[in-house]
Amino acid sequence: MIDLSFSGLGVICSLGGSWPETWEALLAGRRGICDTKATLRYTQMSSSVSAVRELDRRLVEEQLIEGAASRLACHACREAMQGYDPSLPIVVFGGSTHGESDILFDLARRIGVRSTQLSPVRWRGLIEDSLAAQVIGLGDGGTWVYSSCTSSLHALILAALELQDDASSFNQTLVVGVDALSILGTEGFARIGAASPNNCIPFHECRNGTLVGEGAAALLLRSSRIDNAEVPGRLAGFGMCCEALHHTRPGESGDSLASAIHQALSHAEAEPCDIVAVVLHGTGTQQNDAAELNALKQVFGKRIPPVTSIKGAIGHTMGAAGLFNALVGIQASVDRVLPPTWSDGSAIMSDIDLVVGEPRGLPSEGMVLVNSSGFGGNSVAAVFARQLH
Repeated sequence: MIDLSFSGLGVICSLGGSWPETWEALLAGRRGICDTKATLRYTQMSSSVSAVRELDRRLVEEQLIEGAASRLACHACREAMQGYDPSLPIVVFGGSTHGESDILFDLARRIGVRSTQLSPVRWRGLIEDSLAAQVIGLGDGGTWVYSSCTSSLHALILAALELQDDASSFNQTLVVGVDALSILGTEGFARIGAASPNNCIPFHECRNGTLVGEGAAALLLRSSRIDNAEVPGRLAGFGMCCEALHHTRPGESGDSLASAIHQALSHAEAEPCDIVAVVLHGTGTQQNDAAELNALKQVFGKRIPPVTSIKGAIGHTMGAAGLFNALVGIQASVDRVLPPTWSDGSAIMSDIDLVVGEPRGLPSEGMVLVNSSGFGGNSVAAVFARQLH
């Protein structure tokens, strides 16, 4: 078993600009939704998305290009780092899917205007990750992960491995996941048939796709060598797998995710019966929800614990989705309550105890499992528990 604790949590999404505000909104069953055209430049597509209100989406050029993704990431990091001990070195681990992808579309627009002068910084933005550079500037060095929708949970695992390494000079790491709304995400998901035109209703019989969202989640992860953690939750175990069967679709059997869950349970020295709740990847697509249910059946048999998904509330935040789920798992393990999945009242898939309508209280003991899946067959699972005393 590992024992890594948290000193700060930070969030910005369509439901709020802080983690307490977002957690309260999730428990209340609220959601943030608007039309694509009201948010994105350069798009003619009209569909529902989950957007951060009043987010500055301009690309500002200085030494690096700063855009919406950088602003989201830095906002979440500032909240998470309120518990930062400046006397200790810190390393940054981050994950994203698109980064500052609007640089590409901005360049295409500028090239079409003959009188526009294109600076080296603009061109460099296509090959250098300005988003990662902005965030890594908060700490010493850093590692950035691009594994589609599992990016930020992969980043959390890499951070945990760093803190577990006896040779490491770091006792705390900053982990951040971020993606801003972009044409790549919204139109890309629509073109492959994965986006719903209206609502995201994971694990419902009439589900018809996901809701593309945006936001950033961050956490300050500390080694057990430090005993001043401010969040009474801990990371107990993790696992990851990649089946590489298809470039976008998950394997129908759920074998990859089941393997990652088994690894996480073994790492946490836990049995399936020790899990009292699951925070699902839950995209609301036909293939993902079916594969994830098959994975849960492999692990838990007929006794699947209560489950929830937050994508109907804040949308699919792409590379940040895994870390958003992790924060829900942390808070659920501490507060012993699971927020509901947003529902339109239609029939729920059989063989699963999906929490809808009201929050679900959890037993006083037990762990919370968090799932994340991504393109290319990526699967990641993590187990969270209350802080040991």
